[in-house]
Amino acid sequence: MRKLFLPIALMALVLVGCAREDTPEAALEDIKASIEQCNYDQFESRADVRRLLNAAYDDANGELAFRVSDLRTAYPDDPFFRNSSEEIILYNELHRDEHMKFVDAAVEECFDRTLVPPADFDDDTIKATAAELRHYYATAQSTVKDIKVDADGLRAEVRLEAKVESLYAGGSHTLPIALTFEKAEERWRLVEIKNVGELIMPLVDIAEVLWSNQ
Repeated sequence: MRKLFLPIALMALVLVGCAREDTPEAALEDIKASIEQCNYDQFESRADVRRLLNAAYDDANGELAFRVSDLRTAYPDDPFFRNSSEEIILYNELHRDEHMKFVDAAVEECFDRTLVPPADFDDDTIKATAAELRHYYATAQSTVKDIKVDADGLRAEVRLEAKVESLYAGGSHTLPIALTFEKAEERWRLVEIKNVGELIMPLVDIAEVLWSNQ
């Protein structure tokens, strides 16, 4: 599961922003700066990290279960997709703590200025995952497509299109990304990746290449 979930849960690392006043765009700009400067505290001030990761995990688990028939057809050699929807959900719930520890370690590595990408992905999967995501960000060509703010001004959806390159799988990939921001105490924070369902298939494609190259 973690090979499929990690890119989704950490997709907030592929963002751009361009505003100065406190708006959803300004939050994107702060996130961008925090990644460039490897400043986790600044990143956390603009992203509810635990809520973001937990929601992404739950959504990815549900989407994998829902799409398992299509995934089984697309990747007949992957034993994970030979399981039923119920077995996938149960497996990922049973291993949730293990997977989240892996995610937390990868996030920590993402913000480590001294990170050196392993030569091969399976040399150190935590560092390699962090390096893969850092490479997504470094190569990203992202465009904000739409911003919708709710009538109460407390919740917003930002849609982007990001073209990224994979460090270990090779090739470029265009990803649609929909992000939910919430405003509290006059400050916007990223709280959710809204379109996990749209991201499942392209990210599974990347993950399958990564694991087939091991």
